[in-house]
Amino acid sequence: MTHVQRSALLPYSAAQMFNLVNDVDSYPEFIPWCVKCEVHSDSENEKQATMKFAKHGINASVTTCNELDADKKITMHLLKGPFKRLVGTWIFKELDEHSCRVELDLQFSFSNRLYAVTLGPIFNQVANKLVSAFTERAQQLYG
Repeated sequence: MTHVQRSALLPYSAAQMFNLVNDVDSYPEFIPWCVKCEVHSDSENEKQATMKFAKHGINASVTTCNELDADKKITMHLLKGPFKRLVGTWIFKELDEHSCRVELDLQFSFSNRLYAVTLGPIFNQVANKLVSAFTERAQQLYG
């Protein structure tokens, strides 16, 4: 099982960062190798979406159900994809009006060895770059 934990102190509010992470439709614009996202359902407390990744002719899709706790937390659960297990949590801790701490805890394992060998390197790179990708996106959007 791969376990990724990352955090960052950012000069943006928890609400700004929550909204950025929850804006799944914009992921292809800045998340490495994410080529398409499709939101299947979206409510105040839950979002279901599929992310499609592609690199070097290898393609994969991951569908998650994200539980939303506005401006505080997003918890991801696997619905469909090449994983045996995929769970993740984004936590947004307000430090003051203009800054927050963002934490990502992501755990995943692939459903078979072929997926682990072919998709493992891609998902490891994506997972390890997520916090920095969102940090850079926040700088672009919020200054």
